[in-house]
Amino acid sequence: MRILNRRATVVDMLIELAGIKSGLAVGRDEAIALLEGGWPGLASHPEDLLYAPSQWWRGDPDDVVRIRAEELELDHVHLLFGLGAIKDTRTSADLILEYLEADLRGRGPAEALEAGTLAVTLAGGQVPKGFESRYEEYRLRSLMSRDFPQVRDWNGLIPLADLFRSERIPVGVEPDRFFDQRYINYLAVHPNDLQRIHWRQFELLTAEFFQRSGYQVTITPPRGDGGVDVLARRVDPVTGPELIIAQAKRYSGTNLVEIEEVKAFWTDIQTADATKGLIVTTSTLEKGAREFCTARLYRYQFADQQTVQLWIAGLASKPSGPRTQRS
Repeated sequence: MRILNRRATVVDMLIELAGIKSGLAVGRDEAIALLEGGWPGLASHPEDLLYAPSQWWRGDPDDVVRIRAEELELDHVHLLFGLGAIKDTRTSADLILEYLEADLRGRGPAEALEAGTLAVTLAGGQVPKGFESRYEEYRLRSLMSRDFPQVRDWNGLIPLADLFRSERIPVGVEPDRFFDQRYINYLAVHPNDLQRIHWRQFELLTAEFFQRSGYQVTITPPRGDGGVDVLARRVDPVTGPELIIAQAKRYSGTNLVEIEEVKAFWTDIQTADATKGLIVTTSTLEKGAREFCTARLYRYQFADQQTVQLWIAGLASKPSGPRTQRS
């Protein structure tokens, strides 16, 4: 089957489906960038890709394009992957074939027929008991399944652009959360975008990490915070009360945290009588700043870009966890 329509209409259709299935709203330019980014090597060596797309999205928006349905589904899957909604680029057909391959091993003719019937049933939209999760994964990747999600509360779309341009928590984020899971999933796929997000969003991400680590978290106002961005408290049954204060610095990779900044925050740690202070950055610390923290290891630590990326990878693979309050 082939789809014949205006280029802009087809792009808009993919954007609509991606929004429904990922919960992230993107514009045309963002969608096209994600499509091309979802195919590693496309920009520099498209001829080397075994299943390279036709790049039908390039050109006059009013031109009519003719695209095979399976090709469009592959682009749909790559867009979802680029948004962090799925963890790989398998299509719905791939899932059925993998299921058949796994279930036919060591089976007799009758069992093989049963497995084949189940695969066809999944494709047809009838879900046998015990196979709900398989079917939801299939629906998520299927181009023809437009009504996903059907089994969870729908809390609307949040703009992907707000991650980079807004200091506010978007409307639609789960109540009492600092940073939405959809943004976390996106950053897990695009870790280098950490250095592009809005500085306030980086503070909110830091707060979300501590909240999910079991702390009662307070985030200070975006301005006039005196150098302390996040306060994280909990009571350990062995060591007693704990207070961690954090300063979040969203820097580019070439902009290092300097010794003067580290020394200034040490004063904040002492003034707050904090158990520990933590510099969190999308960059890293210059040599002298690292040495200053190391000399006060038990009370002064830092989390650089590599550490924050590990935080995100962990948060992307587990549910939200307990809630706390904002200030």
